[in-house]
Amino acid sequence: MWVGAAVVSTIATAFTLVPAQAATSTTCAALLGNPSISLTTGDKIVSNIICSGDVTGSSDVLINFGVNGPIYEFSSDIIRGGTGPNTAGGISYTIAITSDQAFNSVALTAAGINFAASKQIYAGGDLLATLGVGEVTTFAANQFLTTLNIVDSWSVGSGEFATLEDINNLYTQKPGRGPSEVPGPLPILGVGAAYGMSRKLRARLRGAFPS
Repeated sequence: MWVGAAVVSTIATAFTLVPAQAATSTTCAALLGNPSISLTTGDKIVSNIICSGDVTGSSDVLINFGVNGPIYEFSSDIIRGGTGPNTAGGISYTIAITSDQAFNSVALTAAGINFAASKQIYAGGDLLATLGVGEVTTFAANQFLTTLNIVDSWSVGSGEFATLEDINNLYTQKPGRGPSEVPGPLPILGVGAAYGMSRKLRARLRGAFPS
């Protein structure tokens, strides 16, 4: 189905993961004491990371940011659930590309039992898509998004085996808008030349048709 200018489909075989390269990580506890922490991998920066709900300030919630082949993966190891009351939480953040690339697609995966999870994707304050587990949104060919604001949220049931083990955000990218695709002003030299030609043309016309 269509959500805004994005296409949402099941993840199926859209992503094939290979062994991860160097990743950066933090915890919700570290973020509580230092909210300015950011994670950088390749040409991507994750910042403004906020843990909420039952993971606020949690030292056992590990947040990782790394690369799996052509896919950038932002993941959280959570482990929540059990026989107690339902638990709920979330992690929000900003992800930006610092090169000449743009985001091509975003996907949400998660693992656990008796849980629910979703992702909201924003750009410039506009909600672009809402994903459930196992869904991917692919941006339109004429969309060149380099900064996204993400809100992941989840809830875990109260059953004996209810748990949420991890939640993963997968990103692919595409070439960004090239300089030739961005219209620019007429060069100053060109403007001057055009003005000079216009003056000459007007003079010739006056000579051909005297008043």
